[in-house]
Amino acid sequence: MNNLTVTILALCAVLSFGCLMHEADAADLYLAPTGNDANPGARDAPFAALERARDAARGLKGQGGGVTVWLRGGVYRRDKAFELTEQDSGAEGAPVVYRAVEGQQPRIVGGPAIPPEAFLPVTDAGVLKRLEELDSPGEYFVDRKTGVLYFWPPSPVAGKEIGLSLLEAPMVSLTGVSNVTFRGLTFEFARGMAVTMAGGSHNRLAGCTIRNIATDAVKIDGGTDNGVLSCDLYNMGGAGVSLSGGDRATLTPCDNFAENCHIHHFGRIFRTHKDALFLNGVGCRVSHNLIHDAPHDAMDFGGNDHLVDLNEIHDVCTETDDAGAIYTGRDWTVRGTVIKHNFFHDIGGSAHVGNQAIYVDDNACGVTSVGNVIYRVYRAFLIGGGRENAMDNNVIVECPIPMHIDNRGMSWSGKETENWTTLTTRLAAVPYQQEPWRSRFPQLVTILDDEPGLPKRNRGRQ
Repeated sequence: MNNLTVTILALCAVLSFGCLMHEADAADLYLAPTGNDANPGARDAPFAALERARDAARGLKGQGGGVTVWLRGGVYRRDKAFELTEQDSGAEGAPVVYRAVEGQQPRIVGGPAIPPEAFLPVTDAGVLKRLEELDSPGEYFVDRKTGVLYFWPPSPVAGKEIGLSLLEAPMVSLTGVSNVTFRGLTFEFARGMAVTMAGGSHNRLAGCTIRNIATDAVKIDGGTDNGVLSCDLYNMGGAGVSLSGGDRATLTPCDNFAENCHIHHFGRIFRTHKDALFLNGVGCRVSHNLIHDAPHDAMDFGGNDHLVDLNEIHDVCTETDDAGAIYTGRDWTVRGTVIKHNFFHDIGGSAHVGNQAIYVDDNACGVTSVGNVIYRVYRAFLIGGGRENAMDNNVIVECPIPMHIDNRGMSWSGKETENWTTLTTRLAAVPYQQEPWRSRFPQLVTILDDEPGLPKRNRGRQ
């Protein structure tokens, strides 16, 4: 089972990068940590700053092809966001690309480095007594009066790189930008997010590494066909990739996506509801991703018509007994999402008790789960009072409870509760009695007159 999954991921990587390489002849600019912004940006006379390369690229785009900014290996330290706006867009077939020089590792870093020799052992007995609550490696204390950081390192610091994350703004911010790609870069040591995209279209974060981020890694908000492709994301304090977009009133999809990514060890500071992948709006896609090692959910979604396809998820929900590897809840309107051909295994802590692979919580409706393989999970499916959820042709192995459907909508989560208020508020927020909703989700039209607390028309079949 694992070998099959790895083969799928590897093949996807080859196909995905092949699609990215069909670009028009591009003008080339070069960037190096040892460069100079007074240089022309040539191979033997590179720029130093991303902003200098960005401004130069604006003047080259009209020459018939795209622009490639080649980043040489080394550290590019940032104390502010690298901001791209509409004027920094490429064109179809002629993108603007910021990418690593072949065989080199450029690193975008959100703070200074601290030399290991700056750390001194604590020998003062009085100080040691005050620090006695530091009882395990990785813990620290900041003395606000003296400005001294006391840190119990997980391993000796000699010879290690120690980064101090200071940048709270996104390391890279794209607003209204189209046809721009960042490829083969490393983003790390930031207090804020690594990359944000707002609006625009056909932007890519491809083959990049994002690590050691204090909050969330990537946020894609709006626009169309913007995506994270073949990236490694790990050691985030918060979430991995957030996707949203489309128009819920018209059910127009955004086609934003995360594909072929390896996301792990997230939620390290914010321990709940910080997912590897979050989907909202209409028509997001997450496929061929490998997700593991997190205290809570792997994936959360709201909105409509998302596709969750061919992902592997394991060793999440390790610090809770009431979570789901994939979760949605409190929404009658969260319909049309398809969860198919995914492999879930070993969800939960060592005892694998109290968690589920797919959790449709608190009266959520209209989720289709088909062709999934679920192995060693306490519950394969938990349908918490909702209706019109389909669980078809799934393979369920060593799961004490293959399927659980309850009627909580008739009791504690029914009328006159906070849950009921949330359900009716979210229902009123969409035009569910008008087209295209009326045709797309006909059972929603009369839900308030159809005993909405009853878990009707759920199905599970081979």
